Amino acid sequence: MEAGQRFVYAGESDSGAYQASVKNVGDVSVTLCRRIGEARQAITTLAPGTSALAKFKRGEAALFENDASRQAQLLVYVWGDTDVGMRYEAINAMEK
Repeated sequence: MEAGQRFVYAGESDSGAYQASVKNVGDVSVTLCRRIGEARQAITTLAPGTSALAKFKRGEAALFENDASRQAQLLVYVWGDTDVGMRYEAINAMEK
């Protein structure tokens, strides 16, 4: 992930439930969040070398946020509903 970017997985109203296993294989911390509608909730911050497992309900988006000044690297496995939209967006400093 590029610096200052957020990767958004799912979040459409018709997306089903899913789980994500995430390992930070890079050298900068990344924040894992969920978004329901407009509400953003931090789940955990993944320091380099750490892992997390998160469950997401129908319509929830998984957010992988790199607000560092360097590129981040994650290894992500997702199972459940995988027929969903994905995109990158810039992280607005006012959101945090």
